[in-house]
Amino acid sequence: MCKFGILIFLVLSASSSLATVFDGVSANIIEEASNLGAEFSISIKHLETDEMVSPNGHKRLPMASVYKFPIAVALLKQVEKGKALLDKKVLITKDDIRGGYKGPIAKNHPEGGVEFDLRKLMEFMVSNSDNSATDLVLKELGGPRKVTKILRAMGLKEISVDRFEESLIKNGNINGELDTSSADELVKLLARFHSGKILSSSNTAMLKKLMSNATTPGHIARGLPKGIEQFHKSGWCSGSKCINDVALVKLPDDKGHLAIAILFSGDIKDTRSVSETIGKIARIAFDEALKR
Repeated sequence: MCKFGILIFLVLSASSSLATVFDGVSANIIEEASNLGAEFSISIKHLETDEMVSPNGHKRLPMASVYKFPIAVALLKQVEKGKALLDKKVLITKDDIRGGYKGPIAKNHPEGGVEFDLRKLMEFMVSNSDNSATDLVLKELGGPRKVTKILRAMGLKEISVDRFEESLIKNGNINGELDTSSADELVKLLARFHSGKILSSSNTAMLKKLMSNATTPGHIARGLPKGIEQFHKSGWCSGSKCINDVALVKLPDDKGHLAIAILFSGDIKDTRSVSETIGKIARIAFDEALKR
């Protein structure tokens, strides 16, 4: 058996308990992912039938800015418990300004000296992937470990928020051991979020709107037909050590919804190729789901 054939066999074996309706395209997805020479964790679920494909979906990889989605979920969960107020004003100082991918705060207020409420900071964090806003939200929640504790209480055992953006930007992807998740767990979060099982209907709708207004690269959307409704959060590790995207995708003709999480990690040389591959993988699943 050739090296690639062995890889397909191993990955399919690892995910066989989860793959059902997408069995016919599993090998195609694995082939697309394997061509990049990077580690990958992929999970795609049809929410109305619970059928899914999960090549290496159990593998935990760095989330990068994808972690801003579970942070937002944790914030809204605390709001619903009366432990946080979206109307609370937060004063931003120069010390709060973060580098990396510069969002609205760093671009428009590099010296600080401005106030925003938590609602606006959440918008900046999710829609604009603002690193300054993310650290301010994390501080209001009690820090990364507190956020992970909140997620654990929601039954999410494989999503870990370990560091502030300040540390992420400075230290990068430390052996891929911090701020990680499996694609399966991110799809679990997407599915429960979409169903309204973890947040109220109003907060679910609000966060979906923020995700639909994302200004960061939509790698999954890149492979889908124009006009398809999707709510996403993408991520990129400094030095191109990881490129990720997660999304809820509404299928046309009342065919239901897909929850998609695609994570790549490694010494990525061509970021465009990874983005294109994420789009191709999403399209393979999208087209297959439309046949049902």
